[in-house]
Amino acid sequence: MSATDGADHRRVLLRRLVLPWRTVPAVVYDRHLTVRIANDLARAVHPTFRPGTNLARAAFLRAGDGPTSDSADDRTPPPWPSATEPTRAEPTAAGPTRADPTAVGPTRAEPTPAPPGTAELGARLAAELRRSLDEHHEDRGYVELVGELAARSDAFARLWAGPGDAEPNGSVGFAHPAVGHLVLSYHRFGVPGPDGDTLLLWHGADRVSSERLAALADSLPH
Repeated sequence: MSATDGADHRRVLLRRLVLPWRTVPAVVYDRHLTVRIANDLARAVHPTFRPGTNLARAAFLRAGDGPTSDSADDRTPPPWPSATEPTRAEPTAAGPTRADPTAVGPTRAEPTPAPPGTAELGARLAAELRRSLDEHHEDRGYVELVGELAARSDAFARLWAGPGDAEPNGSVGFAHPAVGHLVLSYHRFGVPGPDGDTLLLWHGADRVSSERLAALADSLPH
């Protein structure tokens, strides 16, 4: 069995594992941060999580600024504020924003991990790409991707030139048109094998986000 056949076989097994999951958004991306597998809930969270989309390009390049190509994946909007855009504050509190005179005792918002700002998110993705490059041999895909991002994105060029370690977990804010603002925590797991694939799992970072994610899952066709 060739290396390509082995990678295809492992991804077939991964698809069988993650595609039936209805309540957990799951994404598998390769060593270049290109999505290879995504279940229905992950794609419902944001269309960037679909096979063929490169997460680094989606974050650092504006829509339409991808490589010269006719691929629709290059025009996918980022799943979070672009790493080149200013951050806008999003409400995440579970409780009311004004005092409720009928409430018994104070109302407290459930603690929520603060989602990263755009600069921090960009740093995470640059660090993840660097981690992958350190763990695997440089190939044409790496050279083309890093060269393109460095040429088109000043933010990426600065981050790539600096230090930074990839963390296996964190949180990201999503503005979803159907269920509202979501703060989702992610956990990254390396997939055994020589392919450099990574499994990314998401869950609600607070009660409100968990409820909204569950509502989104319930809205999907069965």
